[in-house]
Amino acid sequence: MVTGNLKNYTDENIIELIGSLKDGSIAYNLNDLKAILSEVNTRHLEDSYAQLLGDLIRKKIIEGDSVPAKEEEEVPEVKEEKEEKPKKKADKIEKIQKTKAVSENTEEEEYPVLRFMIGFLKVFGWIVFCGAIAYGVFAGVTEHLTNVRLALGSVFTGLLLGTVALLLCYCKSESIAVKLEIVKGIKKLSKDR
Repeated sequence: MVTGNLKNYTDENIIELIGSLKDGSIAYNLNDLKAILSEVNTRHLEDSYAQLLGDLIRKKIIEGDSVPAKEEEEVPEVKEEKEEKPKKKADKIEKIQKTKAVSENTEEEEYPVLRFMIGFLKVFGWIVFCGAIAYGVFAGVTEHLTNVRLALGSVFTGLLLGTVALLLCYCKSESIAVKLEIVKGIKKLSKDR
């Protein structure tokens, strides 16, 4: 059946053609059915015609398509190429996903000393802060017991020095964390290319 000139058919002619296909009064192959279905969808004919053609296409696929000898040779080659491309794409996607999974797992293991230093500096900052306050209170009570101003000054000095030490330790730990994030971002960008 020649479907090359379907655009010249009227809607009534297409409907008659579908009726002939349903009755089995004319011979057709899978490509003919696809072309007619495309024309039915383009013309926005009733859904029942599209469903009928869909059923015929499924039946033809299950039974196997009877195509002339020339088309039989060309069709398998095209199918093989089309099947290989998605397979290659799927392999690439799988490879990328594995690489990302491995990089996410090894990311934290990559710089263990720097990650330890981030936590250590934060804890050390709090220890120095608490120690400075404790020393200020101790110095104020023992050495300046008679003078309240000097005792409060010692406590305030301890608080000020402890706060400065805490901020310096936190700044250094955040500096290391930012550098690690920059490295992580650069690696991610280089892997995406």
